[in-house]
Amino acid sequence: MEKGSLNNPEAGEVMKELKEELMDPTAEGVGMAHVFGLSPEEVKSTYLVACQKLAQNDILEASKLFCMLVALDHNEFKHWRGLGICGMRAQQFFPAAFCFTRALIKNPNDVVSLVFRGEARVNTGQVILGREDLESAISKAATSKDRDDQNYGKRAKAVLKMMDAGDDAGASFDR
Repeated sequence: MEKGSLNNPEAGEVMKELKEELMDPTAEGVGMAHVFGLSPEEVKSTYLVACQKLAQNDILEASKLFCMLVALDHNEFKHWRGLGICGMRAQQFFPAAFCFTRALIKNPNDVVSLVFRGEARVNTGQVILGREDLESAISKAATSKDRDDQNYGKRAKAVLKMMDAGDDAGASFDR
């Protein structure tokens, strides 16, 4: 074996531990951004480009960027939320709900993720869980001073109103 080679038992064990740490979505340690030496500014600028792609409704490119961001920093709730929104727009409701759950693990007070997860759950037939998310979002939005939270609280109310009126399309609209 070559000196400095990764093809030895010690290096293999280190790589295994690093992989477990990086791939565990609950891990609070280093992310791929650290491994690749990316600065917080580089990650932030990638996030801004991903949001821009999402605003342009370029779901494929936005999805690629948000996937990369999740890999780079799986502890940032906004990365998971962005990927979830891409899933919603692509009508991939189960993966979207998973992403919003990951976002809420990192930030339990994220009203936007609660509303979208509620909508995703309703669209997957998990109506009771979806309703709980929407009601929780309304409650959190009522005490928030954040304008986005308040707007998404209104959205949650509108979705619940449509659900109660029996409009099946009530939860499938998108921002």
